[in-house]
Amino acid sequence: SPFSVLPPTQEWAEELESFGWLRHLRAADSSLTRSNARALVNDWIASRRRAHGIGWRPEVVGPRIVAWLMHAPFLLNEADARFYKRFLRSLGRQVQFLMASAPGLRDGLPRLQATIALSYAALCMSARPRLARLAGRRLVDELQRQVLPDGGHVGRNPGALLELLLDLLPLRQAYAARELPPPPALIHAIERMMPMLRFFRHADGAFGHFNGMGPTSADLLATLLAYDDARGRPVENASHSGYQRLAASGAVILMDTGPPPPLAVSHEAHAGCLAFELSARRQRIVVNCGIPATGADAWRHLARRTHAHSTVTIADASSCRFLALPRLQRLLGTLVVAGPANVPTRRDEAAGRVTVHASHDGYAAAFGLIHERSI
Repeated sequence: SPFSVLPPTQEWAEELESFGWLRHLRAADSSLTRSNARALVNDWIASRRRAHGIGWRPEVVGPRIVAWLMHAPFLLNEADARFYKRFLRSLGRQVQFLMASAPGLRDGLPRLQATIALSYAALCMSARPRLARLAGRRLVDELQRQVLPDGGHVGRNPGALLELLLDLLPLRQAYAARELPPPPALIHAIERMMPMLRFFRHADGAFGHFNGMGPTSADLLATLLAYDDARGRPVENASHSGYQRLAASGAVILMDTGPPPPLAVSHEAHAGCLAFELSARRQRIVVNCGIPATGADAWRHLARRTHAHSTVTIADASSCRFLALPRLQRLLGTLVVAGPANVPTRRDEAAGRVTVHASHDGYAAAFGLIHERSI
C-alpha cells in the first residue's frame, strides 16, 4: 500500500493523502479501476484510524472530503455493503473533524478551501441540517472577505484563483443538482474571478509569477476558461488587487503595484513591489523567478526576496521584512511584518497611449529612498 511507504517528501505525502488522483482512475472507468480505487480508500481508512499525521491536517482533510464526494458514484458502484458503511462512517468522521478545526486554520486560502469542503458535505449528506446552515454562513462570510471587488484574492497570489475556481464551479453545479439556489455571494465571486484569469495571462497563456505563483497548469487553465461565458477583453486596472496590465500589438506587461497583503494572509506574499513581466506573442522576455512546481519549500525563502523579481533592489536588502524568529515561524508561518505602506499608482490613457506611474516607500525607513517607475 502507498500509505505504508515512507514518503520521499511532504509534498508527495500531501498529494497522496488528499486523493485528488482519484480523477485519473475515474477517467479510466472500468471494473478494475473501481476495484483498485476502493482498495486504496480501504487502505487509508484502515491505516489512518488515529487523527494525527499529515493525512489529518485540516488543509489535507478538506480536499480529501471533496475528492471522495466528487467520486462517490465511481467508488460505490459495484461496492458491497461493508465498504459502503465504512466509507460513509469515515467520511462523517472527517467532516466532524473539519467542522471543529476549520476556524483555527490558517487565514486565507486554506480556511476558504475548508469552508468549501464543508459546503460540499452539506449538499451531499442531506441528513445534516446543522452542517448546511453552518457551512452556508461560513462560505458567504469567507467569500465576501477574501474575494476582492476586482476578482483578485486577498492574499494577492494569482494561483489562488485557479485553485478556488476549480472548487467553486463544481460547487455551483452541486447546488443546481440538488435544485437549490446557490448563495448570491458564490455567484458574484465566480463572476468577478473569471475575468481575472485573463488578466494574469501572458501572451503564451501562462500566468505571471507574482506573490507565490509558479508554473501554470495549461490543462487546468483551459478547463476553467471553457466556463468563461464573457470571453471578452480582460480588465486592465486591477487596483483592488494591486496589479496593472498593459497590452498592445501582441505584447503584454503585468506589473505589481500593490503593498503586501494583510498580515494574516501574507504567508505567500513576495517582496516584489513594482516588479513587472513582459511577454511578446509567445516569448517571455522579462520575468520574475516565481515558485518552482516541486521542492517549493526549499526555494520559497529565496523566491520571496526582492532579488528574485524584476524590480530595484537596494544594498542587497528586500523591500519587505519577513518574520525571522524560528519559534514564531513554526507557530505562524513566515509572514510579511513590514513593507511598502504607500504605493500610489496612476494610469493615464490618451490617444492610444497607456502609461502607468507608480512608486513605493519600502526602502524609505532604512535608506531614505523612494522607488519610482513609469512604463
